[in-house]
Amino acid sequence: MGLVSGVGGVFTRTWMLLGLEQFCFALAEDPDLVAEIFRRVGSIQCAVLRRIIKEHKTVAVWYGDDLAYADSTIVSPRVYRQYLFPWMEELAAIAHEANQPFIFHSDERSGTSLPI
Repeated sequence: MGLVSGVGGVFTRTWMLLGLEQFCFALAEDPDLVAEIFRRVGSIQCAVLRRIIKEHKTVAVWYGDDLAYADSTIVSPRVYRQYLFPWMEELAAIAHEANQPFIFHSDERSGTSLPI
């Protein structure tokens, strides 16, 4: 028995800071702003995850983020590859350094969860 915990929502927290419409405009008009918001949110999430693992003796890390609708992603997959996936890779590496599985869940109406 152990605690499954973690962080999540790097993508969701990033777009929510601007609102989805303004976030989408910023992707085209101010990609440096988008990159900086992702950097700040991702950095905070990594620091929080390190602390959770250290202080709470977790046995697995759960990462949840809403990336898609039932029939498509919210934004272009290019956006995820450029801005989000590097942070997910770092979060997974933190879990794996602690010998813990990293479980990704994206609530896109089908309820898919994938171990990474």
